[in-house]
Amino acid sequence: MTSPASLTPTARRASAFAPLGFLTVVAGALILLVWRLTTPPDVVELPPPLTAGMVQCEIGDGVGGATRVFWADRFEVTQSEFAVFVTSRGGAMPRHWGGRLPSKKAGPLPVTHVTWFDADAYSTFVGKRLPTLAEWTATVGSSGIEWPWGDLFSTACANTFELGVGGPVRVGMFESGKSSNGAYDLSGNVAEWTSTRVPSDLDDRVVVCGGSFLEDAGASRVNPSVLGMRTEGRRSEGSDLGFRCVLDSETQALDQALRADFAALGFKDPFGRVAEVAPAMGRIKKSGDRGLRLALAATPLNNSPVVLGRLREIVQRGK
Repeated sequence: MTSPASLTPTARRASAFAPLGFLTVVAGALILLVWRLTTPPDVVELPPPLTAGMVQCEIGDGVGGATRVFWADRFEVTQSEFAVFVTSRGGAMPRHWGGRLPSKKAGPLPVTHVTWFDADAYSTFVGKRLPTLAEWTATVGSSGIEWPWGDLFSTACANTFELGVGGPVRVGMFESGKSSNGAYDLSGNVAEWTSTRVPSDLDDRVVVCGGSFLEDAGASRVNPSVLGMRTEGRRSEGSDLGFRCVLDSETQALDQALRADFAALGFKDPFGRVAEVAPAMGRIKKSGDRGLRLALAATPLNNSPVVLGRLREIVQRGK
């Protein structure tokens, strides 16, 4: 073996720095690993299914006793959820926000001061819609009962006038007041917009369901035979007026099939991300379907059944 004394000065200097070079390589590898672990690759995670945070319900279709399935939001739409709509789509900001987005503390409260048009626009934004009166009452699950939990009213089950809070509370607080379908706050907290118009009403009014913190237990009944039938003009924006959304089974099926198509086109990377949608989105951009590309600009999976169907056709053609 060559001794250090027999090396030239240049070789001796290279030999002295060899350990440092090794450490540099190790340090570089560690930096690269840390960067790889903390920097997302060019992979986009699919958003949650449209049915996430919803409960499955059934309603009679009036034909031979048959029923159809739909989904309803488990909770009333919150301020934080509506804020996403405001910032992403430029939706109207509720006036009581004072021009500022809600704080983290206020986020779980149901959104209020929204007109029917605001609620309808939000519902479209998330790929859903407002419920009909019949669908809203079907969300209760058990038919013929006075309130979602049964026939005996209790302030432990709902935020109505009797509770004395004087304002909305965080959604989902009343575990004992949820319906048999698992939906919360159908009675009290905030009254909820529906899509059911008042027949022959010149003021363009729609039915509002569930009562609110400003109304008594009688107004919060959910039995269709005794439903108070509160109505509001579609441009109303009361402090006790909010909403929840529903989803058709057809839209849910399209969403599920589309997610499977994207997953088939992509791959799972080593760090558990779901699917690379860039290739599929590239095909969509080259499809020439300008209207579809505009519709997909911010929420590629959360759209109407028509858009979802057209998107799925393009994805299938690209396979």
